[in-house]
Amino acid sequence: MTLLPWRPRAADGEPTGPAEHAVVPDNALLVDIDAATCDLHAFFRAADRARLGTRLFEANPLHEGEDWYDRLPVITGISLQWREGRDRWRERRCNETPKTPIRGCRPEVLRIEMQIRSKRGTEPKLYLPADVAIANPDEEWPENGILLATGAKLTPDELAAFLTNACHTPAEPSAETDSRRRQQDEFLDRHFACACRLLLPSDDAARRTIEYLAQRHLAAEARAAAPGRTITITLRPGTAPTALLGSR
Repeated sequence: MTLLPWRPRAADGEPTGPAEHAVVPDNALLVDIDAATCDLHAFFRAADRARLGTRLFEANPLHEGEDWYDRLPVITGISLQWREGRDRWRERRCNETPKTPIRGCRPEVLRIEMQIRSKRGTEPKLYLPADVAIANPDEEWPENGILLATGAKLTPDELAAFLTNACHTPAEPSAETDSRRRQQDEFLDRHFACACRLLLPSDDAARRTIEYLAQRHLAAEARAAAPGRTITITLRPGTAPTALLGSR
């Protein structure tokens, strides 16, 4: 028996490629969750880190009533839960928008609670350790709503890519807005700098941000303006290079 593997869709709505059915293993979990896109991305990242990603399949009501399908547990809801130090647990159910904005933080513990229904009824709740999530799913710029677990091993590139896929919803191009690609590039630039500030010491964050922006936006111009030469960018005179731009 086959079903579509479950993957969260990108927030920008762009297709990620044709979906292909796969054989359903005995330990498969069906996914039928009502939640914001960013919450689904946080859930999938946590599930993938726990080696559950290949067990997740899209629920398909066309198969209801078939024994092989009805015996599979269904993930019907998720909640974000986090705790700072000895403070009490905080929670946001992912089918609800918080009444007031939640400040971003570096919780000592961040997890995703899964509500599961099976043929036997409601199962005990299960928890996935998470490293990153978004506290305020309706905010366009979620810097102040990032929940980033203490000790998270993400790189700035990984965190910026997560935020882009999970949060970036471009406006349709018009006389007032740039193309969708330009909007995505601006979002990625802004959130790469944010990721560096969250994950790196201040000097390293500044250096890594300048290096990133230089490679993305100055490299082509440098090659055209000074072919065959190397341009060195430093934060302070006499310090080690922050970025090297040259012909390739």
